[in-house]
Amino acid sequence: MAQAKAGMTVITLTDIARIRLDSLSFFVFAYLVICWLVKLLWNHLAKTFTSMPRLDYRRVDGKLTATTIKKAEKLLKAAV
Repeated sequence: MAQAKAGMTVITLTDIARIRLDSLSFFVFAYLVICWLVKLLWNHLAKTFTSMPRLDYRRVDGKLTATTIKKAEKLLKAAV
């Protein structure tokens, strides 16, 4: 525990918890950046191919999440 001032307790993370939080925040940030890049690429292609709908960030996030879950299910079934 770190030093407390005026009777307040200070909660600190252990080294392992701090490493886990750092790695989790990195992957969440990377996922959000990938979603943004997919959105930019998709909408750029949608200008050329008029049959493609334009996507907002929320839809891209949903589609990538669904795709990731499907891929994870396939990998888990193949591992069993």
